[in-house]
Amino acid sequence: MAKASKRACKAPVDDDVKLKKRAYIRHMMRMYRHEAKEELAELTAVVPVLESQLERLHSRKRRRRLIPSPPLDDEVDSNTILSWKDMALALRDDNHTMAADARFLHTRIDNLKSIFHRMQIWVAVQESIPRAPPAAASTWRNVTLFGDPSTRFFGKTWIVEQLYHNSDRMFQHHGFPAIADGIIESIDVEVVDNAAHCVLCRQFDETLSRAAICALYRTHLCAMLMVDGLRAVRRTNVHTEVAGNTILHRMTTHHGETIHLLAGEFHDEDRSVFVAQQVLDDQAMGPAARQRHRTWWTELIRVPSSDRWKRRILYTFSQSFTADGTFVPLEVEAADWGMEVDVDASDEAKARQFREATQRQKAILYAQSDARLMGYVQTTEMSEEGR
Repeated sequence: MAKASKRACKAPVDDDVKLKKRAYIRHMMRMYRHEAKEELAELTAVVPVLESQLERLHSRKRRRRLIPSPPLDDEVDSNTILSWKDMALALRDDNHTMAADARFLHTRIDNLKSIFHRMQIWVAVQESIPRAPPAAASTWRNVTLFGDPSTRFFGKTWIVEQLYHNSDRMFQHHGFPAIADGIIESIDVEVVDNAAHCVLCRQFDETLSRAAICALYRTHLCAMLMVDGLRAVRRTNVHTEVAGNTILHRMTTHHGETIHLLAGEFHDEDRSVFVAQQVLDDQAMGPAARQRHRTWWTELIRVPSSDRWKRRILYTFSQSFTADGTFVPLEVEAADWGMEVDVDASDEAKARQFREATQRQKAILYAQSDARLMGYVQTTEMSEEGR
């Protein structure tokens, strides 16, 4: 499987995938433009009606001044019990209300135009993604969030939905077997230009409840993905930003790595998909001193015609790099994961040592991840029993 993943990483992005991606972006932009035009047309159509009503009221007011008696036929209702003064006050209030509504609608139109313009810029930014791992060159792997709240929400939704819609393709690309088939557990490491890129694949029978898995990923995602290596991640050190079905997890590891992990979840009757992506450029937070590419998919699915559930995990991440895009030395990366690489060795020897150390460390990493999961489950159960 490692060789297949390596060949796939080096293969150029398929032209058909590019065309589909561009067609999707064009389709979404057409939808946004069409919706904006429709709303603009509706609001514009209201303006003449309001102006006509306003002019009619002004006309009545002028005629009353010129012909105070007798009143005009269309202004008299023999059955009314309201005085002309009351009617004038009511019409004046109505006039003020309609004028305020018109101002609000014009402001709303301007806001929608502004959001549409900013989203155009955001989509254009995603066409150029720096320092992506070889297997992650597709532009749907967005890594930028704007600071403006409205654009930020749309950006988060776009990112997690693109990850979700590519989940099946990514599991297939990395050679996952059918969900009813066997268990897999692997770590594939490729070192290109002195930069390591890791792919972790797992598929196994799930014994925990669906609700427990959902709660763990929402609350302890940074710990479950071991973003700080073998060190424990305290929940109090993780700050979250919830919007819709997305959660942005933010923290800093003990060696100064910035975590801006945007996660989303999607649920069907017999399937749940969880996705996460490191946001490399978050304009609301400023530049990061050190970070890494990090993308994650987890699928919890019922085995057809049974009561069994399986969980499959695809986790890809690169070697960490500094603010100027320079990858940290391989020996520093190894130390972050509790491994050793000879500082004086050649680049080729370092790459070989790193791959070998990763394979030896695999069992420890998986065991630590599983232990954390069970620990969180037990803590949650004890907390619920104590209530």
